[in-house]
Amino acid sequence: MANTTFDFTDIPFFNSLVKDYLSGELSLDFYGEQADLEGFKNQIEKVQFSKSKREVLVASLKQQYKGFSSEKTINQITSLSRENTYTITTGHQLNLATGPLYFLYKIAHVISLSEYLNTQFTNCHFVPVYWMATEDHDFAEINHFFNEGKKFVWESEQEGAVGRFSTKGIESIINALIGQYTSAPFNDELNTLLVDAYKERSLSEATRKLVHQLFGDKGLVVIDADCKDLKGLATDLWLKELKTSFSAIRVAEQNTRLEAKGYPIQVNPREINLFYLEENKRTRITKEGVGAYSLADQSMRWTERELLDEVQTHPERISPNVLLRPLYQETILPNLAYIGGGGELSYWLQLKTTFESANLRFPILLARNSFLLVDQKTVKKCKVLDLDWIHFFKSKDALINFEIRRVSNIDLDFTQAHKLLEDQFIRLRQIASETDKSFEGAVNAQEKKQKKGLQQLEKRLLKAQKRVLSDHVSRIVELYDVIKPLGGYQERIENFSYFYNQLGKTLIEKLVRESVSIQGKFIVMEWDT
Repeated sequence: MANTTFDFTDIPFFNSLVKDYLSGELSLDFYGEQADLEGFKNQIEKVQFSKSKREVLVASLKQQYKGFSSEKTINQITSLSRENTYTITTGHQLNLATGPLYFLYKIAHVISLSEYLNTQFTNCHFVPVYWMATEDHDFAEINHFFNEGKKFVWESEQEGAVGRFSTKGIESIINALIGQYTSAPFNDELNTLLVDAYKERSLSEATRKLVHQLFGDKGLVVIDADCKDLKGLATDLWLKELKTSFSAIRVAEQNTRLEAKGYPIQVNPREINLFYLEENKRTRITKEGVGAYSLADQSMRWTERELLDEVQTHPERISPNVLLRPLYQETILPNLAYIGGGGELSYWLQLKTTFESANLRFPILLARNSFLLVDQKTVKKCKVLDLDWIHFFKSKDALINFEIRRVSNIDLDFTQAHKLLEDQFIRLRQIASETDKSFEGAVNAQEKKQKKGLQQLEKRLLKAQKRVLSDHVSRIVELYDVIKPLGGYQERIENFSYFYNQLGKTLIEKLVRESVSIQGKFIVMEWDT
């Protein structure tokens, strides 16, 4: 079955900053190497990662994988002790049952790219890594998923870093999901995957097991950076932030440069971009004048010396926010590239000078692949309606209006009428200015009235024609709601469970196989059972 691929620069998918980065129009002031083989060659030559760090990383990963790792995973972890082994990383939250589909797309892309680089740089080895966002504390973002429009929610009173949450209560959600598909071809297999995973004690362990069951045979390594030994590698980073607020200074400067070029700002820095991590609590660290610190809720206070001693004694109690997490990542991994979505790339592009201040190499940034998964029934409906996939990047109303104009037996294109009206009033303003400037106000008022009247007439005619073509409109709406559930992109709404129930492990194989590009694409992937 044929796939259809779109470059992100050709569709309305990303903001102007990310689009300019992908098209090569963004200044090198905001990133490092280009996302191509030459860029990877340069990155390999310049990334430095010590033997002692590799030893800590390997030991920590082996400990995390104790109990359910495969031989291939252990070999991948062991390879990280060698100086010619590098990582390609993506990260994501610990969404319940993986959450929206793009969770899988990120991981498929990082695996595919690592496999490709292993064929291009045969003297090196590349390991795909999924960084679990175990320290996030926004439970509401991860406690649910949608399956065919139905929302499944895990209710829990737990607080703090979500990776430490008990999985108690998730079994009822899994049972409800599986109950939807008693006759689906791979329902038993999906049930086994989910039930086995969420038997694990914590959400981080459960997520690792689920991802390992889906992708472990591809050599993926899953890392939980909420780890004392790994945090210890970043002690100097934490101390620098507390003593100098360097990230706030550098990000603010970079934000000013971005705003001067008309780009949107994704994240604004705080004076201190660190949290303090306790068993059931993750609280922002704040500065209170010279040499004094506290938690945002005032539950703890320190002098500067006390806090610096705390960091050196208990580095695991420090947790980076969204702006310092990337620096922590590059501190503990021999990493070359990061694969993320548009929002992630936007804030990474705020960070180059922050990396420089911390003496860290800025990774190559890659937009993850996006997919639209469509079955043959949907493909046939598109063909019957003579619609192309590109049309579904429009809003529902815009698509309906486009179609009404296209299939109507009367001309509903008012483009020429609007242009004629515009030309008339250009001429009238010229006459008014040459006759009596006091008439210009009257001309402008009349222009506004006429344009509004023409727009209203156009809307009324479209509305009337929609009634005439109501059956056609209904079929468009039905198809649109399948392709863009709840009005959003499928990958941001739907869970993988429906597709896994139909395709089984073939779904994973297809996603990895089709994630062939270095820089991401939007791929419409047709499937059939």
